[in-house]
Amino acid sequence: MGVTALAAGCSTAVDGQVRPPAPDTAPSLASADPWVVFDGVEECAVLDLGLRPHQFPAARKETAGGSRGCIADKPRFGTAGIVLDALQGLDQVGSDPAALFDGKIHGRRMVLDRESLPSTTGDCAIYLEVSDTARVMINTALSRGTTDQACEFVQQVAAAVEPALPPVSPS
Repeated sequence: MGVTALAAGCSTAVDGQVRPPAPDTAPSLASADPWVVFDGVEECAVLDLGLRPHQFPAARKETAGGSRGCIADKPRFGTAGIVLDALQGLDQVGSDPAALFDGKIHGRRMVLDRESLPSTTGDCAIYLEVSDTARVMINTALSRGTTDQACEFVQQVAAAVEPALPPVSPS
């Protein structure tokens, strides 16, 4: 499937390693318009692509996590979302370092966050690299289920949407 997740405890785990804390860095302002990296990307269509095999209804715009976000709800299963972020790269994922795991999906760098919603179970997020200062977050919160199940599901969605994302921009 092209997914290499380095998350201890996930059923797709491979030689997990805890990610060290990220250094405090500010987003780069190299471009006058950082959002140009996502030109031609429609976030709800990309999320729908990843959720289609799981029979989710169409995604809808949701800006609580960022101005370029979408969410879809499936009754008795849970929610899944996507956020395009042109202002933060993978090094700015702000979570408990013990819950972050580096890996790759189809050769693209990613960070899996096993505790995207602290003090809960059944949630997981993956951040996919677009550039040093841009990323895509795909997350899920299950109505019932474990963090391992959530991470397995979000890895499947991320693997399906990755080919629809812009190629990784050089720094």
